[in-house]
Amino acid sequence: EQFCKQLKPVLADVLTQLAELFVLELCLSSLGHILTTYPLNARQVDQLQARYEHLLANLRVNAVAVVDGFDFNDRVLGSTLGCYDGRVYERLMAEARKSPLNQESVNSTFHTHLKPLMQGKL
Repeated sequence: EQFCKQLKPVLADVLTQLAELFVLELCLSSLGHILTTYPLNARQVDQLQARYEHLLANLRVNAVAVVDGFDFNDRVLGSTLGCYDGRVYERLMAEARKSPLNQESVNSTFHTHLKPLMQGKL
């Protein structure tokens, strides 16, 4: 709280939302463990999920600026969509071509299982 008082209100708000999002992510991803200790009902869990989704929507407009603020380069992030140069479609196609699922024109599983099923010859 003291730290946030030293910041511009807009930045303090974004950082506070990020901290809350982080805590909610931890809670929701460890819900099974949390439920063994704290008696939360379904409505309370739904409220946690709704708040999480609300924060995601609020932070979306600042997401690029927040990531850029940490000064990670594209190679470290490994993001196809979030590259600095804006060549999204070229990168998506390059990543799709590298996928092991796209190394053969028609996967052998198609001929073994799907084709006979589609022809009614099982």
